[in-house]
Amino acid sequence: MFAKPQVLKFSQEDLTEDRKIKLCELFPEDCINSNIWALKRIEGNEYYFISQEKIYFLQEQNNNFRIINHWDFLNYIPKESRPNWFGNGKVLGVSVNNALYPIDKNNFAIGVRYGWGDNLQIEGLVQENKMDFVKLEKDGRYTSLIDNVPYYYFLMTWHCLDGELDSDPKAKCIENEEFNLDVKYLEPKKWEMTMKFERDPSPFSKHKAFQVHQSFIVNLNNSNEIRVPEEWLKY
Repeated sequence: MFAKPQVLKFSQEDLTEDRKIKLCELFPEDCINSNIWALKRIEGNEYYFISQEKIYFLQEQNNNFRIINHWDFLNYIPKESRPNWFGNGKVLGVSVNNALYPIDKNNFAIGVRYGWGDNLQIEGLVQENKMDFVKLEKDGRYTSLIDNVPYYYFLMTWHCLDGELDSDPKAKCIENEEFNLDVKYLEPKKWEMTMKFERDPSPFSKHKAFQVHQSFIVNLNNSNEIRVPEEWLKY
């Protein structure tokens, strides 16, 4: 299906207005807001369409789109839902990540993303996401590959008092921590995953800056649980 397997990240394809109208005839609810859907051409006349909890495999013939297969994750329930940083929060919704993850030259996985978040009011905000990777099968079916994979974490906290802002209006009051996961195809059934975690501290906090990363190989035939390194949780 593709010459050099790689993660295929979705974006809005450059559609003519006529083609967009025909696409939106298939997905009228999703086309209300163009920010929630993405279309990716894979090869020739073959496309994948992702919108929040749904993914469709399409073919275009004579300027018309036809649905070949579709998968619905609206009622998807993660087998595991254990946050690393957030505590014991309740999962706040499920969505499909806007990317296809090649398993081999003919098969794809997608990432079902779920997570936790909270507005800490005057103190800042926090967001954490995990991902389950599932293989897309025929007839709308899918099989689980890897569950509860750390995918994204962001913490923004406020560290200034009123007096510090009064003395220096340009004071750096905000401190950010961010974790990201990058997935790279190596060969059939093998991925390389790279975790990146960094902190940009405020001079008014007692925290230190750090920037760490760790890469490892994942064998999809026999994948183990993927965890954030324990020492990262102690920074």
